[in-house]
Amino acid sequence: MLVGGAAAGESVSTTGPQAAVAEVATAGASRPGRHWGWLALLLAALGLVGFWWWPRETPRQILDAAWQRLEANDIPATWSAVQELRRRGDSSAEADLLSAAILLRSGKPAEALPLLKEPGSRPSTTARAFTLMAECYSRLERPAEAVQAAQEALRQDPSSLAADRWLAAAAYDLGAIDLAAESLRRLSRGTPADARPDRLLALIQKDSGHPEEALVHYRESLAREPQPADRELVWQEFAECLLDTQQPQAALDTLVPAGASAGVELLRARAHAGLGDTQNEAAALARARAVGEGDLGVLLASAKFALRETMLDEALRWAQAAVARHSRDSNAHYVLGQALERAGESEAAREQFALFQQWRDREERFATLHAEASREIDSTAIRMELGELAELLHKPDLAKTWYRAALSLNPRLTAARQALQRLDADTRLEAAP
Repeated sequence: MLVGGAAAGESVSTTGPQAAVAEVATAGASRPGRHWGWLALLLAALGLVGFWWWPRETPRQILDAAWQRLEANDIPATWSAVQELRRRGDSSAEADLLSAAILLRSGKPAEALPLLKEPGSRPSTTARAFTLMAECYSRLERPAEAVQAAQEALRQDPSSLAADRWLAAAAYDLGAIDLAAESLRRLSRGTPADARPDRLLALIQKDSGHPEEALVHYRESLAREPQPADRELVWQEFAECLLDTQQPQAALDTLVPAGASAGVELLRARAHAGLGDTQNEAAALARARAVGEGDLGVLLASAKFALRETMLDEALRWAQAAVARHSRDSNAHYVLGQALERAGESEAAREQFALFQQWRDREERFATLHAEASREIDSTAIRMELGELAELLHKPDLAKTWYRAALSLNPRLTAARQALQRLDADTRLEAAP
C-alpha cells in the first residue's frame, strides 16, 4: 500500500499525501453510491495519517539552509527560518544561533552574545556558536575571550576556517604572534585563492626582522592576486624586503608601476642608493619631500644623504626638523648628533647622543617585551608595560591595543581602563576644531 491509500500500479501525486487524497476524492465525486460517506471518511483518515507521516525538515536542515542564505546576506529569508524554528518548540538553540548571527551582521555583538549560551551547550550547534562568540568578543575588543572561544570552536570542528580567521585576528591583537601565525598557516592551506593570510604572515616575519622568510610569503600572496585596495601596499612591502636583502635592482623593478607617494619615493631613493646612482637618489628624495614634508623616514633619509654628500647646512636643517616633529624617536636624535658633530658643536652633539641612547633603550625594551608577550599570552603585566612604553614613545594607537589586551585578560584592571579613557580623551581633543 502506498502513501494516501493508492494501490500498486495506480498513479500517485508527487506533491504530497494531501494532494493525493484530494485527487482521489475529486475523481469519486461524480460516481455517488451508498458507501460514499464511509469512503470519504476512510480517505480523510488516510490523508491525516499521511500528513503526520510525511517527513518534515529537521532543525539541522533548516539551520544549514538558513546559514547559506545568511552568507548570501539574505536577512529576510534567514529571519523567516528563525520564526519557523521558534514555532516548532524544540529548536530554540538553532533559533538563538541564527538570531545571534543576524544581530552580528547588524553590528550588535553585545546583544548577540547572550543568545549564544544555549547553542554553545548543544552538540549540534556548539562549533558555530563558539565561532560567533569569537566574533562577538573580537568586535567588543576582548581578544583574550575571543581566542578562547575560537580555540573551543576549533576543538569542536578543526576544519572551521571562520574560527581560524577570528583566532588569527584575536591572537594578533592579544600579542600572541606565534599563535596567530599558526592559524594563518592553516588559513593559507585551506583558502588557496585568498591572498590575505600570506600577506599577514609576511608582515609578521618582516616585523620580526626576517625579510628572507617574509619574501616567501609575499610572493605567495602576490601570486594569489590581492584585492586592488591592498595590491600597491603589498608591492611596497615586498620591495622593502628586497632592499633589506640587498636586492636594489629587483626592488626598483617592483616599484615601476607604483604611484608617487612619500613611501614609494623613499623606497626608490633607497634602491638608487644601493645601485650607487646618486643623481636619481637625490631626485627621488626631492619628490618624497614634496609629498611627505614632515614624514620621519623622508626627513632622516634626506639628512643622511646630505651628510654623505657633505651638504652640512641641509643635513642640519632636515635633522633638526626630524627631532622637532619626532622628539621621541632615537634615530632622529642620532642623525642630528652626527650633523652637530660634523659642524663642530661637540657639546650639543653629546646631548643628542645621550637622548638617542635614552630612547633606544626604551625601544629595545619594547621589542623584548613584544617577544615575551607572544610566549606568555596570559601575562597582564607584560601588556601593561607595553602599553605604557608605547604611550611614552608617542604611539597612542599601539598603546590602546596593549591596554585593551591587558583589560581583556583582567576586566577589573583599573589602570588599563583609566589609560584607555585618557587616550580616548586625548584623541577627541586633537580632533576638535
